[in-house]
Amino acid sequence: MSSELSNLANAGLAGVAIVAILSLVFVVKRFVDFIANHIEHHTQVNQKLVDAIGQLIRWLEKNNK
Repeated sequence: MSSELSNLANAGLAGVAIVAILSLVFVVKRFVDFIANHIEHHTQVNQKLVDAIGQLIRWLEKNNK
């Protein structure tokens, strides 16, 4: 009987370990997706800033001659 309880406990621990690993994978994947989205948004904003600065430089060159 003790052997059966030990086997059952080991199976339970294995199940808990599998759920913990899958949960960790899920959380890490969501975090990586969040960071990738943040980097993409940041890149787009930087490009808009570069474009705006370029337009400002052209305007200043045109109007300051």
